[in-house]
Amino acid sequence: MALSGSFYTNVNSHWRVRCTWSGTQSITGNYTDVTLKTYWESTDSYGTTYTTATKNGTSTIYDYNSSGSDDTDSFTFSAKLDGQDSVLVHTQTVRVYHNSDGKKTFSMSASLSIELTLSGTYYGTVTASSGTVTLDTIPRKSTLTSSASWTAGNNLAVSISRADSSFTHTVEVYVKNSSGSYVKVATRTGIGTSTTVTFSTSENTSIFQTLNQSGSAGSMVRLYTYSGSTSIGYNDYTGTCTNASASTISLPDFNIGDSPTATITRTNSAFTHNVYVVFGSFTSSTKTGVGTSALMDNLTASSMYAQIPNSNSGTGTIYCTTYYNGVQVRAATSDTFTAKVTNSNPVFTSSQFTYEDVNSTTLGITGDKTYIVQNQSKLRVTVTSSATMKNSATFNRYVVTVNGQEKTLSQTTGYVEFDKIAASSDQTVTVTVYDSRGNSTPATQTVKVLAYSEPTLSISLTRRNKFESATTLKVSGSFSGLNSKNTIQTLVYRYKQKSDTSFGSDQTMSFTISGTTFSAIDVNLTLDNTKAWDFEIAVTDRLLTNTDPASVGTGQPIMFIDTVKKSVGIGIFPTNSDSFETIGSARFGGQTYITRKSGGQSLSLIQADFTSGGGAYNYIGFCDETGAWKSYIGHSSARDGHFTMHTTLGDVKLSAPAGNQIYATRKLYVAEAGSRFQADGQYSSTDPSGGAIRIEGYNNLLYMGTGNTNNDRNAWIQSRHLDPNYSTAMGTLSLQPLGGDLKIGSNQVVIDPKKTINTGLEIGSTSNTSAVYSFIDFHSGTTATDYDGRIICYGGSSTTGQGIMTYYGSAHNFENGYVNGLLKHESNYFVVGAYSSSYGTGYARVWYDSNGNSMNFWNQNNGKITLVASSFSTTSKREYKTNIVLDQSSALDKIKATPVYDYHMKEDLEIWAEDENGEWKFTGQYRDPTTVKKRKGLILEEAPEELNVNDEAIDLYAMTAMLWKAVQELSDKIEQRTNFLDEKKLDKPTTA
Repeated sequence: MALSGSFYTNVNSHWRVRCTWSGTQSITGNYTDVTLKTYWESTDSYGTTYTTATKNGTSTIYDYNSSGSDDTDSFTFSAKLDGQDSVLVHTQTVRVYHNSDGKKTFSMSASLSIELTLSGTYYGTVTASSGTVTLDTIPRKSTLTSSASWTAGNNLAVSISRADSSFTHTVEVYVKNSSGSYVKVATRTGIGTSTTVTFSTSENTSIFQTLNQSGSAGSMVRLYTYSGSTSIGYNDYTGTCTNASASTISLPDFNIGDSPTATITRTNSAFTHNVYVVFGSFTSSTKTGVGTSALMDNLTASSMYAQIPNSNSGTGTIYCTTYYNGVQVRAATSDTFTAKVTNSNPVFTSSQFTYEDVNSTTLGITGDKTYIVQNQSKLRVTVTSSATMKNSATFNRYVVTVNGQEKTLSQTTGYVEFDKIAASSDQTVTVTVYDSRGNSTPATQTVKVLAYSEPTLSISLTRRNKFESATTLKVSGSFSGLNSKNTIQTLVYRYKQKSDTSFGSDQTMSFTISGTTFSAIDVNLTLDNTKAWDFEIAVTDRLLTNTDPASVGTGQPIMFIDTVKKSVGIGIFPTNSDSFETIGSARFGGQTYITRKSGGQSLSLIQADFTSGGGAYNYIGFCDETGAWKSYIGHSSARDGHFTMHTTLGDVKLSAPAGNQIYATRKLYVAEAGSRFQADGQYSSTDPSGGAIRIEGYNNLLYMGTGNTNNDRNAWIQSRHLDPNYSTAMGTLSLQPLGGDLKIGSNQVVIDPKKTINTGLEIGSTSNTSAVYSFIDFHSGTTATDYDGRIICYGGSSTTGQGIMTYYGSAHNFENGYVNGLLKHESNYFVVGAYSSSYGTGYARVWYDSNGNSMNFWNQNNGKITLVASSFSTTSKREYKTNIVLDQSSALDKIKATPVYDYHMKEDLEIWAEDENGEWKFTGQYRDPTTVKKRKGLILEEAPEELNVNDEAIDLYAMTAMLWKAVQELSDKIEQRTNFLDEKKLDKPTTA
């Protein structure tokens, strides 16, 4: 689209017919006045023509009105030109009428009959044509710049953008009904650029009727544009008519019988409401035409009580329906409330129950049923008349409690019984009635209690002088008087030897009574003092019999001299002749001789001298119950004075208290074939003497032999001190097999120096005369003849450290370790550079992100690092790519929209240092920002999406490609501008 332009036709290489055109538009008239100018031109100094003849020409503007008419001008002109020259030969102006939508296309042409021979060629009529020209669209129908949406019950603001200040408008407002048809609800006329549609009551009523309680419906504003009385057309704009929110209601909790006030919150002051309450099956009458509050005095208490006969509260719902001018706006809203039961406890008093003793035995003693004997009477509590329930509640139960006991009565009248009342004083009996809601009313009476307990006994049963046969039984006691109505009936005893299974017959004892105590006449008995005796004494009052046990043991003197048996007993009578007997322990000073007696002791300690095998043995033997020895320790002159420990039962164990040692300063033998010397213990890191076996001396040997002779050996372990003067703590441990292999364990060999001296492990010969291979094989599989891993050293020379190390294995994994102090593997990344202060002051971590398919480089501060290289290359061959499309977007627009910043990275200012563990940590301090050079770049969140790498970084290759395209776009703009300027030069008219 345009309002100016040019076109031309060249004649030979030095002349042309050129036309320019321009237009002036009328918005009100919906037309463009187009002016067409025709030029005869020479394009360089060779274009001089010498003709003086008058020439003819025409210019035409085609399809200038709705009928498709053309307008043609005929004219004459002179074709004479001087050098490089431009002559305006004709100007034509035509009013071109646009279509009703403001759009228009047309075309133009000019024909000059120059009738000249130019550069040897004759030219008659030359025509220049414009082709199809599209004029700028003339704005026609006005547009609505405000929203077509509003909330029902509110006003609608209308703003209009018009093409001409003379235009006026009509606005029609529609709401879509439930069947999908638009219903006109309001019309406003004669509007300029804005108005506010204030809906009338009838219009709002129509809106709410159309919405039909829905939350929203489609809306439409139809905007008609008029130029005077002529309609230019209309545009429709759709939106949403949102229904007004229904009013909300709130009713506080209340006690049944009260008249609470409901509060209503409404969004439109014109709204009225219908309000009612539902409580169980009870529904209140409806209050209509309610504004913002309603006094709920229509809640019938008896009806509400009847809804909750088994509860002290119930939940109800209050409903509120919102109306506008009689039209329901939305579905009813509601609120829940709690209605509470009050003043509804059942009616019950102490006159409605009685109590009594129904035990005939105790009643026969007391003669009064209102007295309860402790632990003997049976108490009956009887409800004689039923309690009264209130406000629709029903009877549930009576709970009777006395002295911590509780009984339940489920009938409205009746009784409960308590077998025994343990109290010794008057008690309160409480009868509590419960209704179906759990509400209760208690009533109480005092129960008269007579204290009672079974008669008691105090018994004394003693031998004369504590051990003779003469024995005395003394008995006394007490009983409960029960208001002087109780006494002792009988007092008896019986006895037996402790070993007997049954007692003898009861023997009556005479006694006297004083108040509530009694005392028996003493009973003297003769009881064999070599035997123990059991007694039972029983006392009976009018209610109970109490039986208590007693016993007398055998007579046991501290020391007894039996002149018949010629024996002494300590704490016992001796049972053997010529013996000293005790039931306790015996302690003796000096030497003690214990000799075995046939069939006697199970342990015999014997000290003797005898000769056997050419030598004398001195020993202590340990025997079993038969007297046969099982183990001994002793000294034998036949074994070169050896001290021998021997057993036929099992191992021989030497032990010493913690911190002590067992020394062998000479030879230590394990004598029997197949035996071993086993020492329990563990090497101590602080005290080597804490081990199990200690061999001391300058050059010590531990021999291992087969036992064929006293002096043979097959292998030995030697600990030899390197310094005979013991001036240093250095030594050599030699393990030497004689004629065989040396094997240490079946799992692993641990070389663990415990001293702060230099130690090491050497593998290979130190006296080679020719080059050899030294290796370590590792076995982890099930095949004993192969190796699963191997380390080989070869190629050594006389210079230290010149050998070549070769590692064999299917894979080599380095877990959390250093390589030459510059490479460390941690978790899923490698640490490169100095890892601790002993190597430098920083390091970098390299991590592969499989999710983002990227390599990440971080410094010790957890910040990104700078990579320096001679160049960075990106793979870009076509064979590696797919889904290739040409970028049609404007890179220049994206670059212009992305700001460039100067900034610091956070790690540029943070100060980090090593902690006591050698780990880099942020110190909490920062560098002065003015001393740190700022960086320059983009912000990822503001950069074009094409540059974003995993929301973490910017793709430099993509940025370069975008810059490349932006340069191409700039180049096109420069080229277009150059051509435009060139054409402007040609448009400049030249006078003839």
